[in-house]
Amino acid sequence: MCWLCHQPISEGWPARHPKSYSVDHVVPRSKGGAVYDLANCRPAHYGCNSSRQAKQVPSLWVTSPDW
Repeated sequence: MCWLCHQPISEGWPARHPKSYSVDHVVPRSKGGAVYDLANCRPAHYGCNSSRQAKQVPSLWVTSPDW
């Protein structure tokens, strides 16, 4: 499940396709977020991740139980 839009992420999409899988960093790397800290990583669609860029995520958003 994409932690940003809460929709399923299906396998098989080519890299950089808006629906393909990517790793989103809760605290963006550009703002000092840890690259390899699993506590800072969430699953996301490439398109959702790209559109978020380095913006803050509302604190009410939580990770899906499926994660």
